[in-house]
Amino acid sequence: MKGMFRLISSAATIYTFACCIRIWLTWAPNLAAGRGGRFLVDLCDPYLNAFRRFRFLRVGALDFSPAVGVGVLLMVSSVADALARLARVSVGIIAAQLVGVCWSIVSTIVGLVIILLLIRLVACLVAPRSSYGLWITLDQSLSPLVERLRLFFRAGRLVWSAMLAVSLLTCVLGYGLARLVAGFLVSLLVRLPF
Repeated sequence: MKGMFRLISSAATIYTFACCIRIWLTWAPNLAAGRGGRFLVDLCDPYLNAFRRFRFLRVGALDFSPAVGVGVLLMVSSVADALARLARVSVGIIAAQLVGVCWSIVSTIVGLVIILLLIRLVACLVAPRSSYGLWITLDQSLSPLVERLRLFFRAGRLVWSAMLAVSLLTCVLGYGLARLVAGFLVSLLVRLPF
């Protein structure tokens, strides 16, 4: 049984690595045109495209579907590895692994959003009237989150830079709180007797 779980874990890890290379190749289309690139496209795109169907994984110009796809593979690898390492299998251990990997995916995405909010806030404070193309694209990507928070806090009159600061603070506090909850939940689930 341990051997089967190790095999599943290893296969998921290797496929995760292949998917990560494929994702990186999207930033260098010329490399994807070669024989190795075509092999990775054929191998990974059917799996990665399955996650592109979920519209909620797109926020403006940002597409988080590849990150979620890789996260699912990491979850499979992590659960299989835990089952191979541990002498016992329980619902609690599997659930704890799933919560841990889900938190890892969420924390990565929230961490990226925090970094983008911070970069944009600093740019707004340094050059408030800049119309640089990158800032326009970043504003379009961050706008859905910022506008939802504007509605939530009923902050209709706040300027964009103030809303960026409110959004940044909300994300940082939410991240900290979610980290505590995830850690508590994992420690609770591991102790389940079944």
